[in-house]
Amino acid sequence: MKIRTKERLVNTVIHIIMILVSLTMLFPFIWMISTSLKDKMSALEFPPKWIPDPFNWEGYTEVWEVAPLLSGIKNSLTIAIPVLLFGTLSSAMAAFAFAKMDIPKKNFLFMALLSSMMIPGMVTLIPQYLVWGKAGYIDSFIPLILPGTLGNITMMFFFRQYLAGVPNELIDAAKIDGAGWITIFRKIMLPTMKPAIAAQVIFWFMGIWNDFMGPLIYLDSEENYTIQLALRLLNNMSEATSEYPMIMAGAVISCLPLLVLYICFQRYFVDSMVVSGLKG
Repeated sequence: MKIRTKERLVNTVIHIIMILVSLTMLFPFIWMISTSLKDKMSALEFPPKWIPDPFNWEGYTEVWEVAPLLSGIKNSLTIAIPVLLFGTLSSAMAAFAFAKMDIPKKNFLFMALLSSMMIPGMVTLIPQYLVWGKAGYIDSFIPLILPGTLGNITMMFFFRQYLAGVPNELIDAAKIDGAGWITIFRKIMLPTMKPAIAAQVIFWFMGIWNDFMGPLIYLDSEENYTIQLALRLLNNMSEATSEYPMIMAGAVISCLPLLVLYICFQRYFVDSMVVSGLKG
């Protein structure tokens, strides 16, 4: 009984600490929503008020007229959707090849692929810009889409580790039934990888959606701005007039697609984390 009581006490303390950490992480998000529902003067009050009185929705209506948020959302989705579709497929196929197919020196090739992650992005920034500039694709979405469709190394690593736990007997049975590698990948591996794919799609979509440096370098025209560049434009226009509620309203709007995606795939996301954790 003493051991159980001690375990319960430890678990209670751990849960309290986790709740406190979660609250500290939620603090900026709650304050962002609170500020977005205030008027200009209320946002500058000290001491600040957590609950707006009264609620002011003007920031959410005016922000669409001040900054190109709608086109920014559309442009970000234009970049994210093909990257996620083709990039996830190519990453899954590569991970399947590294995990289950007999390829000469596949471990060496995989380690060489992983070693490229140690190259800082800033090192290749100028050469990539020069290449895309000579190809005539500056101020277009091609430099932001095409590299991603070839796959993501982090995603390949995660998928490979996930597939390592899939029994080889499934593949052997499929081969006996006359299935080829494409059929095995499409009918056995892809359905098995649903939780892993959902988790990685959330992470990758967050990276694409929140990417600021890439669009800043390659996109010049305002009509091509992504959501992050639109928010920067909103911040530049509103900061001088202290329109903080409008800035926060734009930030809340930019977070909504991420929240919707996470809510839709939350079950798969949790499952993938549990399974990958059990496999070590």
